[in-house]
Amino acid sequence: MKYILTFFLFFTLNSYSLVSDPKIVIFCYHSFNQPDNILSVSSKSFEEQIDSARKKGYEIISENSLKDFYYNGINLKEKNLLVTIDDGYVSVLNIINDICVNKGIFPTMFIYPEIIGKGKHLEWIKIKEMADMGINFGSHSYSHFSNLDFLQVLDIEKLGKKLEKELVTSASLIENHTGRKIYSYAHPYGIFDSTIEKITNIRYKLVYTTAKGPNGINTNPHRLNRYIIRNDTGQKEIEDFLDYEMLPIVKTYPDNGGFTGNEELIIFYFRNGRELSKFHGFKFKIDGEKGEIGANIGRSIVWFDCKKIKRRVYDLSLTCYDDKNRKFIYSILINSKK
Repeated sequence: MKYILTFFLFFTLNSYSLVSDPKIVIFCYHSFNQPDNILSVSSKSFEEQIDSARKKGYEIISENSLKDFYYNGINLKEKNLLVTIDDGYVSVLNIINDICVNKGIFPTMFIYPEIIGKGKHLEWIKIKEMADMGINFGSHSYSHFSNLDFLQVLDIEKLGKKLEKELVTSASLIENHTGRKIYSYAHPYGIFDSTIEKITNIRYKLVYTTAKGPNGINTNPHRLNRYIIRNDTGQKEIEDFLDYEMLPIVKTYPDNGGFTGNEELIIFYFRNGRELSKFHGFKFKIDGEKGEIGANIGRSIVWFDCKKIKRRVYDLSLTCYDDKNRKFIYSILINSKK
């Protein structure tokens, strides 16, 4: 009887520790301990950021757990952090060996075959060693391409061959060298559109963007949000990334990864005015630019006037607060026709 009660108590406690709609935050790193690189983070900062997440109650998960959550009905704990590392720099080795292994962290690394073994990038033999250690790998295209230029000038046949190499062949090459199935993809520069998505949605289970915000059960696993961590990302910003909740936006115009013209508005739609009225202090921010921009508010929408924006591609984040002073965010990537 004692063993039955013990088992029941263990099962009950662990059942309550799992939730059907968990919060999933994804950090994106690039290189480490390279002070001249704005995308490089020191070992000390990396370790402090992981420790901050754990102090806030975050479980550090692997990409396998994320895939199981979205496709196999396996629940996660209330707060979860996934570490991803883009581009495959050699500087990742010290982080993996000195910090990740000791702290039980199994990041996912997104690499592009064209650069492997060149300059400051990893050799295939090291990539295979890490794969054997339990590090997941995903495709970051074949050449880290930006589709914005060639989509407008190549004919359909050339475009098809280019995309096949970038989006499909890249994964096959990584599979051949690691001996592991590749089921994830990260858009280079965070740039994508409907043409790209038609292929990545079929080839991959998980696809990562650069749109800011947490993920949850209602997040499209082919449009996962990530926070880019840079060497100027301060502790306050890390705390915000971990504290943000997701705004209940039902759709945007244009859609994430879509295009705007010279005179168009970018619109965030709430379900209704009652839903919108739960929030206040709306601000827009363009990633990489200083300052915030006040938002325009309608009956059930919040909109951004993009006429003055000169950038061709940018991440636009909408932030606000609720009555409990919790921070909310919703971010999309915009391609401009200008």
